[in-house]
Amino acid sequence: MSLLNQVLQDLEKRDADNSKLIQDPILLKQIKVAGQGSKKNHRLIIIVILLFIVSVAYGIYLFLPNNSQPSLAEIKATAFIKEPASVKIITPAIIKNETPVKLAPIVKKQPKKVSIQNPVIKQDEKSASKKIKPRISTQHKAEYFYDKAKESSDLLEQQFLLNKALSLKTAYLNAHLLLATNLLRQGLTDSAITSLQNSLKLFPENIDLTNILAQLYLQTKQFKFSLNTLLKINPANTRNETYLSLLAAAYQQNNDAENSAVIYQKLLHINTDKAEYWLGLALAFEKLKRPKLAKTAYQHALNKNSLQANIVSYIKQRIAQLN
Repeated sequence: MSLLNQVLQDLEKRDADNSKLIQDPILLKQIKVAGQGSKKNHRLIIIVILLFIVSVAYGIYLFLPNNSQPSLAEIKATAFIKEPASVKIITPAIIKNETPVKLAPIVKKQPKKVSIQNPVIKQDEKSASKKIKPRISTQHKAEYFYDKAKESSDLLEQQFLLNKALSLKTAYLNAHLLLATNLLRQGLTDSAITSLQNSLKLFPENIDLTNILAQLYLQTKQFKFSLNTLLKINPANTRNETYLSLLAAAYQQNNDAENSAVIYQKLLHINTDKAEYWLGLALAFEKLKRPKLAKTAYQHALNKNSLQANIVSYIKQRIAQLN
């Protein structure tokens, strides 16, 4: 810039010298004559000289050291760097104009909340699973083995499963009954009797266990044991035909015809069409020396037409003898 000032000062000196020359009347006349012809050219020359001086000065300025004053672009760049916050400022007018672009305020935050709470829930579930462990009761285990025994067609496997069930639940009535049937199917009569005796200790008045054991005693000709087993139940309190028929037969085998006749009569009140009951009653009356009643009972047995041929022939012989 000092070079530009020096050029301007030189121009001023030249103008001052020119003014002195212009004061000379002889020169004034010459200038006026020359000036009228070249007035316009003089102005153009001055403008060109000024433009040349300015361009030279600007070129020198560009080659000056970096410690010169910063340019306008550098000032704007530094202002932009120093004030980053101004870029983020949003005026109310801009917010109003951008209303169509609405962001869900809480929707984006909800997944964060869920992700924070999920581990806690998983920990609770894990701790709960550790604390609460499902335990299978012995009763359920016994029922499991019993169900498997019912499904099994192998008698030895069935016996093993039933013993397993009874070891878990001793007072398991169905298992006791099925075990007795299993032993009888295997032909183990003595083992079945022993098993039933133990079962009746747990269920002394169970009529099903009683019937099976009493029948085994009759088949093995242990008539007293059969009768004693049956009499543990009061006959007046039941109408079970199997029980009453076994009791009547046990009385008959123990030579108690009178009680046998009473029980057979009770059975005929329950089922009058049963030929076997009439036959048993006839045998009891014959032992009691009541031939007419015995003959009538024999005839009722024949009329049912449900007995085997050999028994029919026997009845006809007895009727013929009682005549």
